[in-house]
Amino acid sequence: MNHANILTIISASQTSSGVLSLKAAAFDLHLEILVIAPDDENIIELLGATDRVIYRFGPKNYSKYANLLPLISNKPRYILEKSIKAFDKINTYKILSTAGVPIPKSWIVKKNYLYEGNSFIIKIANGNQGLGVEKINSQKDLDDFFETYVVDDEFLAQEFIAEAEARDKRLFVIGNKVVAAMERISLSDDFRANLHLGAAAQNYEPSLEEIGIALKSIEAFGLGYGGVDIIDSSRGPLVLEVNPSPGFGISKITGIDVAKELIRYISEEYKK
Repeated sequence: MNHANILTIISASQTSSGVLSLKAAAFDLHLEILVIAPDDENIIELLGATDRVIYRFGPKNYSKYANLLPLISNKPRYILEKSIKAFDKINTYKILSTAGVPIPKSWIVKKNYLYEGNSFIIKIANGNQGLGVEKINSQKDLDDFFETYVVDDEFLAQEFIAEAEARDKRLFVIGNKVVAAMERISLSDDFRANLHLGAAAQNYEPSLEEIGIALKSIEAFGLGYGGVDIIDSSRGPLVLEVNPSPGFGISKITGIDVAKELIRYISEEYKK
């Protein structure tokens, strides 16, 4: 089998919703696709024979991809390295700041950090879907958070943007354009507007400023695609995070098959 012409998905799960969406899109586009686990015994050989790679990962299997990184080379390594950097929220803050992307006021805290009287948001480095993110209103909140995430040494703290009103926008970037966007609204008193936590969503038409910020965010990491989360503030739109392995739930909201757009992009990009 000539793996160089096969689009390869690296995923710890063969049956995750993201993988199934990508497989369906590849089938519609008449493309061969191979799904392999990050710890498959043949993965180094397979990745050595192709540049057409999509990595799908989250906090539960992050370590498998970190372990894979030093074992591979060329384009697959480059893509994974950039994705791992974007998945780490502390790296995200540093890279976006350096690139001049507007973000909330952010700082790194350790477990000896003391609450200073103003509410703020704290995040573990490698969380997603709103998990590992809490609003801190007291020293007890902070102590409880540190006790929950006992294995972590550093955390990202960010100012709480009250005027965002528990809403955010997810812009899905592929190549040099935003292919889909949605606005998410929390339906409870939870400040997080993640679909996995029960938020509602609707199609959204991003402003030119938001589009520019999203494209600049993806470019800052050297990624070919990703999800960019933006909130409103009194000083304009601010980027919360860049997701290098975004879900495809946005397709149900917008009617745009982003998995198919991504497969098409990957296929065309690696013909160059």
